[in-house]
Amino acid sequence: MKNGFAKDAVFVSILREPVSRVFSLYNYYRSRGELPGMNNDLSISRSILENEHFRNKIRNAQNKYISGRESFNYTKSFIENNSFLIGTQDDVQQFQDVLAYNLGFNVNKKVSGNVGDSGYKKNLSLSLDAQRELENLIFEDVQLFNFLRTKCSGLINTVPEAAWEDLRLSVSHFLPSKNLFLGRAELKEQVLSKKSGERFKVSVKIENFSGTNWLDDDDSRLFLSYHWLKSDYTEYNFPGIRTPINRDVQDGEVILSSMDVLAPDEPGTYILEATGVKARCAWFENDGFRVDRMVCKVV
Repeated sequence: MKNGFAKDAVFVSILREPVSRVFSLYNYYRSRGELPGMNNDLSISRSILENEHFRNKIRNAQNKYISGRESFNYTKSFIENNSFLIGTQDDVQQFQDVLAYNLGFNVNKKVSGNVGDSGYKKNLSLSLDAQRELENLIFEDVQLFNFLRTKCSGLINTVPEAAWEDLRLSVSHFLPSKNLFLGRAELKEQVLSKKSGERFKVSVKIENFSGTNWLDDDDSRLFLSYHWLKSDYTEYNFPGIRTPINRDVQDGEVILSSMDVLAPDEPGTYILEATGVKARCAWFENDGFRVDRMVCKVV
């Protein structure tokens, strides 16, 4: 995968449970006849045992896809020393959420894996010889997938923040113009505990990489603001106090400002979500902006 790419390239990929991948690939090639010797008359067991073209397609294919080699140990080291975001088809929602967060996108639709998988898999079965041969052919892929699922909770992210930042800036030039407030917030300190109804301040860094200036017009002012979420991320109080920015925010500019916050009236554990709003226009997060959040205990 690395050949032909820039040294600082970011690789984004989804891996699949290896046995399910083999069944899916068999169904694909059999139905389309795109591999020599693959047709409706060739069983999956015979394909694994006899068809060298198919065997080469499945032999530790996901390791080779990632690192160019079949060895899991080599692939693991390769991932650790390069910039990768790797998820699993079994938990594609987690992968989507992390990718969207790091690119500064808003996700409005849930996704799922290949829903057609179970439909054809239940009609296919392996002979004992084919099962043993398949285990040999995908042994390194099984190790890789187990490492991803068990040791990494289904997600590997070895991409440095600086690389994500470069990638955000790069993709921003290809986004629709509706992403007026493409940028991000960063809370500069942690609020661990506050009294109910207490008014306090937090420092917020705001970055604009939208490709346009955010104008603080007299008839449409710019504000820092926030939302309180419950610990399960459901909405508690919307909207929060608005703190005037009192200036334009230029494209590519980063500003650090103090934001007024009013703690919830009821004790509990809450999530403070920092964002911005342009009066009579839009909340920033609805137009490409990436919010920042932190936990706050209200007593």
